[in-house]
Amino acid sequence: MFAIDILELCWLNGQPEETDLCAHGSVRIHFGGYMLEGEVSMSAAALHLLRTVTDDHEPDEYAKLFPTDGFCWTPAGAAYPYPIYLGGCPNGGFDGAVIHEDGYVRIALENLPEVRMLLADYRTEVFRFADRVELLYRQSRPKIVTNALDRLWYPLFWKEWRMHREA
Repeated sequence: MFAIDILELCWLNGQPEETDLCAHGSVRIHFGGYMLEGEVSMSAAALHLLRTVTDDHEPDEYAKLFPTDGFCWTPAGAAYPYPIYLGGCPNGGFDGAVIHEDGYVRIALENLPEVRMLLADYRTEVFRFADRVELLYRQSRPKIVTNALDRLWYPLFWKEWRMHREA
């Protein structure tokens, strides 16, 4: 079993929601007979998970599946397989591997035993999570993007999001 419960989904306290480009919150991940719980960058986690619907993920201390933050959102170089790199702090968050094999995915989070499930069931759970995160953006005030680097990556973020969500 793999399920993601959203415990909190919000913009940063004290910052106008129009200028906060990253959704924040906390999750409880049900994984086999285990649970992981913590604060994560919801938007970065959602995009990382959307990528795993079609692509494998190997652990990456700076681009975790469930990062605590995603402050390093930059256009990626030619060697990186996605349009943007969503990196952050190596401390906190949850990571592991997602490996595709013949209509299934094998998921290994942290140091917990591996879970194998149908890709269709995994996709449903990832889309459910990502759709809830996207709803926060849709229900919020329009974003004001003032930083030059943010003007580069923010549209790429949503372009890639839609590409994975529609695949």
